[in-house]
Amino acid sequence: MTLLLAALPIIVVAVLLSVKVPTLRAVLITLALTVLLSLTWFPITMSDVANLGPALGETILIVVVIVIGGTSLAELLTATGAQARIAEWLQQSAHSQARAILVVGLGVAPFAETIIGWGLGLVVSVPLLIRIGLSVRQSAAIGLLGILLGPWGSLAPAVLIMAQLGEVPFHTLGMWIAALALPGIAIMGAAILVVGVGWRAAKSQLGEAAVAIMTMWLVILGVSWLLGPPLAGVSGAVAAIAALLVMGRLKHKQPLTMDRTVLRSLSPYIFLAAGLLVSAVVVRFLDLGKFGEVLSGPALWLVVTVFAAPRLLGAERRLVATARREGWRRAFPVALTTMLFVVFGGLLSLNGMSDVLADAVAGLGSGFAIATPLISSLAGYVTGSNSASAAMLAPGLTDAATGLGYDPAQVLAVVMIAASSAVMMSPPRLALAVSLAQSSSTPEGDPDAPAVDAAATSQVMKTVVAANAVLLLALVGIFFTIITV
Repeated sequence: MTLLLAALPIIVVAVLLSVKVPTLRAVLITLALTVLLSLTWFPITMSDVANLGPALGETILIVVVIVIGGTSLAELLTATGAQARIAEWLQQSAHSQARAILVVGLGVAPFAETIIGWGLGLVVSVPLLIRIGLSVRQSAAIGLLGILLGPWGSLAPAVLIMAQLGEVPFHTLGMWIAALALPGIAIMGAAILVVGVGWRAAKSQLGEAAVAIMTMWLVILGVSWLLGPPLAGVSGAVAAIAALLVMGRLKHKQPLTMDRTVLRSLSPYIFLAAGLLVSAVVVRFLDLGKFGEVLSGPALWLVVTVFAAPRLLGAERRLVATARREGWRRAFPVALTTMLFVVFGGLLSLNGMSDVLADAVAGLGSGFAIATPLISSLAGYVTGSNSASAAMLAPGLTDAATGLGYDPAQVLAVVMIAASSAVMMSPPRLALAVSLAQSSSTPEGDPDAPAVDAAATSQVMKTVVAANAVLLLALVGIFFTIITV
C-alpha cells in the first residue's frame, strides 16, 4: 500500500500528460495530490524543510531567471533579424546540401538549444532546413534530433538541479554526463544524416559527420573538465559547426568570410559566451565562495546579455520593448511549470516518497540497470523537460544507487542523458516542430490549413522514437557494464 501511494503522484502526472491534459494543469493536480499525501501518509518535518528548502529555493530562482532571460534574448534576436542573418550565412558557407544539413542538425540546433533552450533550437533550425530544400517530415525530424545536447540545454540548469537534489558535486556530475554522452551524439548524428540525405548518400558524408561528432564530444569533455557544465554544450556545438565549415573550406578551396552584419548579429552570443568563459576562469583560480558561484552562473550572464543586446545589435527602443514584453509573455508559463515540477521533486524528497520508490528500485538488483534508463526516458517524455525530470528522479534514484553500492554520479549521468534525449519525443516539442515546418513550407500562409498534420507527426514520431530506442539499448549496455565492473 505504501509503495502504491508513493508512486501515485508520478503515475497521475504520467497519465494526465498522456491524455493531453495541459502541462500546467497536470502538475498543479499532481502537486495538490502530493501535498494531500504529505498531510496524511508521508509527513514532512520542519528539519527536512530547513535542510532542503534554501537549496530548492535557490535552484528555482536560477532556473526561472534562465528561462525568462533566454526567451527574452531569443525574441530580440528574432525581431531584429539577427537569427535570420546568422542562418543565411551558415547556409552559404556550407557549400553543399548534405553539409548544410549537418551544420544545422549537429551545430545550429544544438547551439540554440544549449545557449537558450526550451525549444528555441527548433525555432531556429526547422525553418532553415525547409529553406535548404527538405520536406516537412525531414525538417521536423532533424530539428528534434538536434536536441542531442539536451543535458546542457539553457546552459545546464537541469544538471544543476540534479546535482543539488542528488547531493553530488556539480562538476563531477557534469564530467560523467560528458563522458557518457558520445553514444547519444553519435546515434542522433547518424540519424540526422540518414533522414536528411538517405542511406545511400549518407555514406559519402559519413566521414565528415564522424569528425564533427568526435570534435563535438572531445570539446564537451575538455570544457566540462576545465570550466564545468554550463559552457560545455555551447562549446561542443560551436566546435561541430567550425569543423564542418573548415572541412567544406578545404574541400571546395573557398575562403570562409563573415561581414560586419553577420558579426554584429552574433555579438550577443559572443558576449554571453565570453562573459561565462572569463568568469569561469576567474572562479577556477580564485576561491570566491558563494559570490563566485553567482558570478560564473548562466543566470547572471543571461540577464547582463539581455540588457546589453539592444546596444550590441543597434536595435530601436520600440523593438526592444516589444521583444521584452513578448519574451516575458512566452517565458512565464514555461518558468511557472518548470518551477512547479522542481517543487514537486522537492516534495517527493522531503516527505520520504522518493525513499520508498528508491527502496523498490533497489530491490530490482541487476534489473536496476535496465529500469533506470527506461524510467528516465519516460520522465523526459511525459514532462517534456529535463529539468522537471531531474527534479522528479534525482532524490529517489540517488538513494537507490547508494543503497546498491553504486556511484550516484554515474547513475544520475545516465538518468540525465536518457531523460534529456526523450524530451525530443514529448508531444509539445513534436507539435512545435511539425507546425514550424508546415508554416515555413508555405510562405504565403494558409489560414485553413491544420496547425499540425497528423500524418507528418506520426512519421516524425516514428523516426525520433526509433533513434531513442537505439540510444536506450546503448545506455542499458553501458550502464550495466559500469555498475558491474
